[in-house]
Amino acid sequence: MATSYDYSILYKTFSRLIKSRLNLVMIELYGNGKPPEPPFVAFDIVAPKIPTNYLEDDRTFEAVVSFTIYAKTKLQALNYCNQLRAILGDLVQYPLGLTL
Repeated sequence: MATSYDYSILYKTFSRLIKSRLNLVMIELYGNGKPPEPPFVAFDIVAPKIPTNYLEDDRTFEAVVSFTIYAKTKLQALNYCNQLRAILGDLVQYPLGLTL
């Protein structure tokens, strides 16, 4: 039997992280409603469930996510991208241990 996942946990985790570290609002890419004033981050789940190993249980998986930075200038967007890249690099060293 396939397990269902609550992807809102993933969204909330990244949203809190981006707000606390970059002080930016994160929205769903292609979501409804008017986007906030730049700078902000748009989040998308590109590949929602990629099994890590067919021999493991189906609670362990990988997901491909995308972050798009919207800013008033290209330089501001590049600076935020570098900061976000560093934050995500820290997560690789010290994983969040998300359970969906």
